[in-house]
Amino acid sequence: MTEVMPSHIGFIIDGNRRWAKKHGLPAYVGHLAGYNAIQE
Repeated sequence: MTEVMPSHIGFIIDGNRRWAKKHGLPAYVGHLAGYNAIQE
């Protein structure tokens, strides 16, 4: 049987807005932090 490898994958990053709010930051800072975490 041949295995099929996906050509695309997706990430659902949840909690960035809550993280930012908890730290008194605007939502976009949380989104940027999530993006940077994926880059690592």
